[in-house]
Amino acid sequence: MKYSGFLFLCLLLSSIGFTQVKLVGVQAVFATDREGRGIIANARQVQGTPFATTEWKAGTIIFSNGLKGADDFLNFDLYSNKPAFLQGENYFHFKDPVKEIRYTVDINGEPKTYLFRNEYPAVGKQDRTFYYRVEEEGPNFHLLQLLEKLVGEEMVSIGVYDKRFIDQQEWYLYDAKAAKLVKMPKSKKELVSLAAGLSPSLSNYLKTAQSVNPKNETELKKMVHDLNQ
Repeated sequence: MKYSGFLFLCLLLSSIGFTQVKLVGVQAVFATDREGRGIIANARQVQGTPFATTEWKAGTIIFSNGLKGADDFLNFDLYSNKPAFLQGENYFHFKDPVKEIRYTVDINGEPKTYLFRNEYPAVGKQDRTFYYRVEEEGPNFHLLQLLEKLVGEEMVSIGVYDKRFIDQQEWYLYDAKAAKLVKMPKSKKELVSLAAGLSPSLSNYLKTAQSVNPKNETELKKMVHDLNQ
């Protein structure tokens, strides 16, 4: 059996009361939200993809119990906030709790590694089971991106609506030494105020380095990289 018996395929559930798996087929999308409410809709009614990447790629899995595995077709379901793997024409969530998955895709001819991990401290509505994309990490700080797909409706004519997956993203900073996770603010002024109550090293960095725009991915990555040196 796949993964030497400690990983089992999730079964497709036909009843709306069961909300453990998501499967995309030719006719329908069976989906769950994080509160466990299920919905069934015609796949053609939802435009776009719920996944992080358009391609399914080989990668590695680390389970919450420390065991490791590999799969030839990995992706991340941003709608349900769960790792997924492909088998045939169907995709499944893992039955056993997963701590992280890692896989690499080509974007504009350049390799880009996607690492999704949970077990970070709870913050806001997100508990420790919630997954973030790890953009930068080191002994002091991790730069995390919260990526989500929501289903939105747009009226295209009177009484007619198009459903589509809508991207939503936010940045988070994990202070590894303090074991604290915080949401990045929207403004530079708010970032300075946040740093004053979070970490002396971060506060000092913002005083001596060039101004960091918390909405700029490149500047955030450089900041976290420098703080981990």
